[in-house]
Amino acid sequence: VDKTPRHIATIEQSKSFLQQSGIEFDYPIDVCVFEDGSILGKAENGRILLSEECFQKKKKKVVETMFEEYAHLKYMVPDNSREMQDLLINHLISAKKKKTKVYL
Repeated sequence: VDKTPRHIATIEQSKSFLQQSGIEFDYPIDVCVFEDGSILGKAENGRILLSEECFQKKKKKVVETMFEEYAHLKYMVPDNSREMQDLLINHLISAKKKKTKVYL
């Protein structure tokens, strides 16, 4: 699917948010339509694929989907796995430690 100005703006704003959050986000992003309409994104061949459906949701959902697919590519963790769960929990706890200055 060709990116619309809305897609481009949402992707750029989402990338900016992730980068301001300390995530070096440099993966190319394509917009597509998945056969399974419930899929919002995929990490494939070093690229992030975001579904057209993802953009119908709030911008927060685009950020969440981009972050999840980034994690798959950056850390090579499989979808729906304990490794992915551990990665996300560790990322959250690290952010909270930094914010609160409480180091566990």
